[in-house]
Amino acid sequence: MKRCSRPDLPGQSAREELGRWRDSAPSWITNARLIAAMTAEVSRSLIDHLAPQAEERLLDIACGAGDPALGLLEAVSGQARLVALDPVEDLAGATRAAARDAGVVGLAATCARVEQLPFGEACFDAASCRFGAMFFRPVEAGLAELRRVLRPAGRVTLAVWGPKEANPYFTAVARALDAAGVVAPPADPGQPTVFELAAPGDLAARLTAAGFSDAVTHQLPFEMALTGANAANFMQRQAELSPAIARRLDAASTAQRERAAAAAAETVAPWERDGAVVLPALALVLSARR
Repeated sequence: MKRCSRPDLPGQSAREELGRWRDSAPSWITNARLIAAMTAEVSRSLIDHLAPQAEERLLDIACGAGDPALGLLEAVSGQARLVALDPVEDLAGATRAAARDAGVVGLAATCARVEQLPFGEACFDAASCRFGAMFFRPVEAGLAELRRVLRPAGRVTLAVWGPKEANPYFTAVARALDAAGVVAPPADPGQPTVFELAAPGDLAARLTAAGFSDAVTHQLPFEMALTGANAANFMQRQAELSPAIARRLDAASTAQRERAAAAAAETVAPWERDGAVVLPALALVLSARR
């Protein structure tokens, strides 16, 4: 399959968003094992609900550095074929490298957008996407393309983040920086966030509107363990995983960083245990059929 370095995104805003994903890729690749461990319960749930079978042809959208793509193949002992797709070539390359290092066969990774899938109609038995559907541009276009490439009765399972108040990993440091007076860069009004599909019933309704049937939402409370972190260093540890947080810290004064670190530490202190900060989290895992 053709590799690409610049998928043809419509509009300046979407191109800028792709630039942010590219900027984030080195951090995701460096921390791939940690991120996989932090979200392992979500990957397991996604794989269980998709229920991949031997000899099937599978598609994993927004594959990142290879999780859960490798897990999907491992679930069928490698007896399936899987195409992993990401709009950032470095991440597609990281998935290829992870498969090679793990001795996983049957996986091909390519760089493309879900809104313009480079496949014919009805060529996959099942498709998955973990924490990527929020960023489809627009969501309806991505869902329509997924339906197009699925065979009749083909399955799709999507994992998205639940409401903001149920996911303090994303809010503790951001709010601490706000309180310390560290101004966040202006957000594009059309830029989706990780909570884009968190509203109850939203994604299920969109799946139904896109022509899918039997859309079911499974709420998945779980714990995210940021290992090597404690209350005192939580802000710095998160900055190592989040280029957006790192950029805000770079723009802060020493006094602002100290105030923000203290505020973040106070917020996460109740969740510090066993050499980690273990935060409550909530994901939504949705299943449907073509």
